[in-house]
Amino acid sequence: MVTPMQASLLCECIETRIANIQTVAGVKPVFILELYNESREEQFIKYLNCNSTTKGQYKVPHNSDFAKLYRLTLGVNSTKHFSEAHKILHHFERQWFVRCQPLAS
Repeated sequence: MVTPMQASLLCECIETRIANIQTVAGVKPVFILELYNESREEQFIKYLNCNSTTKGQYKVPHNSDFAKLYRLTLGVNSTKHFSEAHKILHHFERQWFVRCQPLAS
């Protein structure tokens, strides 16, 4: 919900990819969603945690941010696919998201 102290921007997911980021605990894999707002010509990045398997695949817990966003965005409860989440990551491409941000004071 957008509060009076927030502005909302409509953004399209233009690309998804898998990357590694350096954390205090070491290198961790993440899913990346690139979001673009055409009216402001701004690009935003959303990082979603994932886990790599010994087979070189990527999975997410059934109640992770990725899984929740997938269910909300696509309206599908695809729990069996979350063990191979890298195969459904591209489903976010061309989907629209609302980004809420605080208003400058």
